[in-house]
Amino acid sequence: MNIKNLETFLCIVQLGSFRAAAEKLHTTQPAISARVANLENNLGTKLFQRANAKIKITPAGLELINYAEKIIRLNNEIEFSFREKKTYMGIVRLGTSETIVHTWLPMLINKLHSEYPKVTLELLVDTSTALHQGLVARNIDIAFLMGPISDPAMDSTDVCQYPLAWTASPKLKLPRRQLTLEDLAKEPIITYSRQTRPNAFLRNLFQAPMLPDTRINGIGSLMTMIKLASDGFGVCVVSPNVIQKELNEGKLIILNTDIELPDLQFTITYPPDSHDPLIRLIEQMALDVAQTCDY
Repeated sequence: MNIKNLETFLCIVQLGSFRAAAEKLHTTQPAISARVANLENNLGTKLFQRANAKIKITPAGLELINYAEKIIRLNNEIEFSFREKKTYMGIVRLGTSETIVHTWLPMLINKLHSEYPKVTLELLVDTSTALHQGLVARNIDIAFLMGPISDPAMDSTDVCQYPLAWTASPKLKLPRRQLTLEDLAKEPIITYSRQTRPNAFLRNLFQAPMLPDTRINGIGSLMTMIKLASDGFGVCVVSPNVIQKELNEGKLIILNTDIELPDLQFTITYPPDSHDPLIRLIEQMALDVAQTCDY
């Protein structure tokens, strides 16, 4: 039985169409149809019912899913276990939050390429909301994103957390005393995009009726946040772990205030039905690197 045909079958089941499977497997739709036809001929049964552009899996197809997953997982584990690290080849589509890029991601990439030089990473840096959507759509294989993730269709493991701080440029000339919430509310607030937990926390924090109208600017780019804050646009709520350069150079300072902020929490997230042993390898490497990182 051809392993590629089984992989194609599972890909169609996951994505729901021959066209989507062809796009993910970088081949043509006729090639996908031919693989399914070969598999159906080998088994002597229909796996899909086709009606126009829609497909429906048959009872035989449902029965095959469990067997196919076991066969592919064992096949991949055998190749992974017995092939030398220096010769093992594979492609992993990795999504990551920008905060991880500025902390321990370079260490992870160096470690992976050192041990598995022929493994290729396709890297996507985006917001956590977009990364989660990419996982669900199977456009990426594994992601490091801001959590926690409440999605039973995904496996998530806590990997690291970083504190948040109130920061600003000295150009704002804020009072040196301990700043109150009223003081901060007078300035534009720069923080992570609207779909994130820090943004939601701040919007709730500044809803008190005695406060002036507060402009909370949610920004999807960490570098843009830091640039705007360094130029004196407003008060920036960000992790000190990603602005060490700006703090050392005096472009940003941590403000004196007793208003506590929640930590940023990050998770390693991926679909539980992934059959690629590289996903678990990268998960373990990420956990190891994040624990030993100096940040």
